[in-house]
Amino acid sequence: MQLDTAEPFQRLMAFGAYQPDLFRVLRGLIRKEDRVLMAGANIGYVPLALASLGCRVVGFEADPRNVEACRRNLALNPQFDVHLVGEGLSDKAGILKFWQSETDSQSSFAVHHQSAKQAQVAVTAGSEALQELGIKQLDGIVLDVEGWECHALEGLRQTIEGNLPRWAIIECAPWALEGAGKTSTDLHKLLESFGWRITNPGQEDLVCIREPK
Repeated sequence: MQLDTAEPFQRLMAFGAYQPDLFRVLRGLIRKEDRVLMAGANIGYVPLALASLGCRVVGFEADPRNVEACRRNLALNPQFDVHLVGEGLSDKAGILKFWQSETDSQSSFAVHHQSAKQAQVAVTAGSEALQELGIKQLDGIVLDVEGWECHALEGLRQTIEGNLPRWAIIECAPWALEGAGKTSTDLHKLLESFGWRITNPGQEDLVCIREPK
């Protein structure tokens, strides 16, 4: 990967210290050949890590700066099964204002965290995008969209309700959700309405498991 070590999150990636708890949980959830949706693909680090563990990944990224960097990094790793969609996820397709953070991992539709400017970016409803790609069901979902989780999940409703993914890891930052007009309670209720069991409700990253039939 091409990494800018002057950027704090990319520096962690360069030294293998980026989100160790996330990867610890992922290793306990994923199975080889899992079809995984990753929203907030950023510059490709997490999607490529998932693919290196045997997953087939479709990533979504809204920030045009990150889309370019992600495509470069995916091109450097053609052996991995990662497809990038250079749009954000929301409840319906359109164009939304997007806060571009000075820290590239924290850009958001919901909050202007360390942001000096806004951009107009394209968003899509996830189920429609997956249908266009010929993907009918998912095994896992990773959402890291800085407060836009409820909107992204609503756009995935058709896919989720059609065949509930076996697992999901969903960021739950109350301050970011508030910027999108939502609360952590709203997010919990939505996840549970789909049929997931939340295994660690007190954590910022919610681990959701499909109950065995």
